[in-house]
Amino acid sequence: MISARSPRESAKRVYHRAKLLRHFETESLTRAITLGPAGCVRVSRCAWEAHWQILSRTANCKLTALLAAFETSWRAYIRSGFCSALVRDYCFRYHALLEALLRQYLAEPTRAHTPAPIQEALSFECLPIMGGTQPEEMVAAGTTSLRNPCYLLARLANPAAMDNCQFLPAITAGMAKRTRLFRNYRRHKLSADTDISVLLYEGTDPMKTFPVLNTLQRQFAQRDDPWAHERSQRLAKQVLLPYVLETIRTQGSAQDQRLVQVELLDIGGGSGTLVSGICHQLGEGIRRAGKTPSFRLWMADVSPGDPARFFRTASRRHLVDSVMCSSYAVANSTAADLACLQGELLW
Repeated sequence: MISARSPRESAKRVYHRAKLLRHFETESLTRAITLGPAGCVRVSRCAWEAHWQILSRTANCKLTALLAAFETSWRAYIRSGFCSALVRDYCFRYHALLEALLRQYLAEPTRAHTPAPIQEALSFECLPIMGGTQPEEMVAAGTTSLRNPCYLLARLANPAAMDNCQFLPAITAGMAKRTRLFRNYRRHKLSADTDISVLLYEGTDPMKTFPVLNTLQRQFAQRDDPWAHERSQRLAKQVLLPYVLETIRTQGSAQDQRLVQVELLDIGGGSGTLVSGICHQLGEGIRRAGKTPSFRLWMADVSPGDPARFFRTASRRHLVDSVMCSSYAVANSTAADLACLQGELLW
């Protein structure tokens, strides 16, 4: 699956990937990633002391010692280049501190809200993603595969497994009263010669989350959807193609039925890579059955890209009758509602 990008766009992605990679390899914490005008990505950092400032002021002797031991382990782990031999101690030191904070909290007679020190611990190595209509609004979150101690702990039992957000299905990000919960969305590897992956997490409001995440991914991700090829193969070969071939078989082999027309509505279509791969797989299967495929596509997304660019190659352009791209702003729209949207006919 090949999509052409302008040299300027490709260079921008390489630059942002290098900036993020350089930042994640240093002894500093990420305060936030802010998506500015025209897709400008700004990474704000903070020192260790700035992140743990509330706990440092209020901690007793035991918590102070645990925090100091955790800092030593964190710095040693990063300076080693994320040595796997240090992962176990790094995870242990973090969770020893978290357990002590929770025990102290549970021992209190009145527990009106989660105290700030626990929020500092839970949001450690989790970065808020700002953007949307208000520049300082936290709409999504992220973390990294080699720095987050909760993610690393989940992988200790199976260190050879591929990075996946499902090892850490939810994270909390933000500080003090602004802490929020986010659920797993997508993983992007920053470079072929490093093991660091950025894990993105979506918020509860898709109208605010996905426009920002889609724009952010276009600024640094090597591919818009890292698993689009594998997902399109599975959907086409195991779900859609058997249904289409069975329809062809039941309709007979009359000469006037050689053209097989397939219409697809892709809700949350994003960049169009997934439906492009599905059309490619279906087209090959239909041709092997002695028929001629023809596709009509509707793409609906809160922030649609340019899906038509994936169908302009010589091998696919002649298969597609039309591509309709629509933008919707209702979170719980039904398929019937989306099918009736007035969109932009790309050809």
